[in-house]
Amino acid sequence: MTISKIWMLVVAGIFYGLWPLLMKRSGFEAHTQSLIYALGGLAVITPWFVSQNDDKTFDLLSVGCGIAVLAAMVNGLGTIFYTKGLRALPNQQTGAGVLITLIVIVMTNETTSMLLFGSTMTLKKLLGIGSALVAFALLAT
Repeated sequence: MTISKIWMLVVAGIFYGLWPLLMKRSGFEAHTQSLIYALGGLAVITPWFVSQNDDKTFDLLSVGCGIAVLAAMVNGLGTIFYTKGLRALPNQQTGAGVLITLIVIVMTNETTSMLLFGSTMTLKKLLGIGSALVAFALLAT
């Protein structure tokens, strides 16, 4: 991977790194944070979708749309648990909370990819996950 291929992911990482801290600073309870997160995302994504959508095959009754709605609902559940979990942590442990969430995301993604799509867990991936767990242990103490 070159930086020209991953720069958007780096920028996304910066935004994803900032939003939990900003949301925690808001002082709202987790359920309010989750709603504001969803509405704020909708406010940003809707104009982008409208300006970019030239997909003439977009069909609300398709299987793909159903899967996408299911994915959005799973994301909503994740947001609820994520905001509740971060809200429960002291400020100095927020970074560790974000990291453990990322580790679980990677492990869930890899496991699901193996089960649904036949991908393989390589030694390199296992070492990466192990390194992330060590980083978590260092940040959590």
